[in-house]
Amino acid sequence: MPGTPRSRGCDNCRRQKKKCDQEKPKCSRCMRLGIECTGAGQQRWKFQEQTIHGQSLTAQSQALHNGQPSQSPNANLSNSSTMTSGGLVALLQITDLRYDISVYGTYWDRIPRRMGTCEALDTAVAAFLQGHRNTLSRNISIESLAAFGKALRSTQAALSDPKQAYTGNVLCAVSILAITQTMVVKPPDPYVNHTAVLAHILPGIIEQGWTSRFDHEVLITASVSLIYICIFRHDIPLHESLTPLLRQYTGPRPWKSNHGNPFRSIEIHKLLNLPYYLREPEKYGPDIREAYAILREDIPEARNRLARLAERNSVEIELASAMKSTIEKQHARFQIVYGILLGLALFMNGLLDALSDAQDLEWPLVDECVSLREEALKLGHDMLGLRPLYGAGVLNPMIMAWTLESEQAKREELENVLAEYNEFPAPAQNWYSGAIWLRAYLKRLKARVAMEKARLELISLPEKERLTLIDNEPLPEIAAGSCVIL
Repeated sequence: MPGTPRSRGCDNCRRQKKKCDQEKPKCSRCMRLGIECTGAGQQRWKFQEQTIHGQSLTAQSQALHNGQPSQSPNANLSNSSTMTSGGLVALLQITDLRYDISVYGTYWDRIPRRMGTCEALDTAVAAFLQGHRNTLSRNISIESLAAFGKALRSTQAALSDPKQAYTGNVLCAVSILAITQTMVVKPPDPYVNHTAVLAHILPGIIEQGWTSRFDHEVLITASVSLIYICIFRHDIPLHESLTPLLRQYTGPRPWKSNHGNPFRSIEIHKLLNLPYYLREPEKYGPDIREAYAILREDIPEARNRLARLAERNSVEIELASAMKSTIEKQHARFQIVYGILLGLALFMNGLLDALSDAQDLEWPLVDECVSLREEALKLGHDMLGLRPLYGAGVLNPMIMAWTLESEQAKREELENVLAEYNEFPAPAQNWYSGAIWLRAYLKRLKARVAMEKARLELISLPEKERLTLIDNEPLPEIAAGSCVIL
């Protein structure tokens, strides 16, 4: 290589830039000057063949020349996987809760070490990074759509491969794509159904008995996402083995009250019952009542803990920035937990109100519903400063509050707050149609239950009294000249 020293002269000749004859034991110059001669004939620089995983580049070139495939990867200093991994690592350093991706789970910091091992996971993370940029710009870019399409194709190929379909990497990729879709597609594409994919692969994945922390956390996050979406998506079946498998495998959620007691109402196997409550409410009436009773115990405990965290967050303002950031995140995360409890309570309250008369229950459902709606609205106002990511965690209780709200002024106030959240690409883009559907469903359920109750009361009467009631029933008035048949 040009500029590389090649001289093998002794140290004295090299220092004086003189030509050395390299004679032994002394060169002629050192002998004439009567000085010590050292280093003559030594090779000071040598270029070695580069090796990768035990195979030299020369061996690779010879193998290719002979028509044999090389067993080691290309010696690229950078590729798409390392760039995507670096982008995710940079994203994990963000402490601003508005854009902090820890709201989506606690397993994200272990994804970079898995990059490069699964193309579906690599492309899903790349699409998520592009989607995250959309939340910063509040616009959907062409690059994010292209990355999302590429991730869909890679994930589809992985799901078609029996060796990859039931792995933690693919489950993680599908979960990430479900999040990314809300950031890059507005409204979400109805033909891209990540929830149906989760419902299909989850039972087979759970049966493998994963033990690593990463797989465990991905499994819980995917299961909770599936449960919440299946409440309103009756076309997605929940496998019957999912409940016993998750009951023994995951255990309760770690959120606890001030007294150290876990919140029983958000244990994973209890959340699995939610879709069935809405699909067959009359059948699960006693279970709904029991679940609501547990929520009535958990919500005051959660409210007290939230108040203590809010007080701690406001008092310790002089702490170091790292400590303050940790306290703020802890407070924000528990606000989301409290929002989940409020949303569940409003959901159960609406079902119980439709299934029962007010006098049939020992609880003041109407008064409690008013209180829950007010708390949901207050929580929505409190979390406005944490939009779009952490703030999105309190959308469900506000949507449930709007669904059960009867006063027009309160409903408009809730609509205004939800509109502020929708300034960003967010999961609540289609909240209105879902809320309208649920409100109509609860009205139909209440009418059906009232008709069934009236029918049973009529059947229970003696025949003579029943005939008397039917004979005394007034006929509907018909306008003169109108056709009775039509």
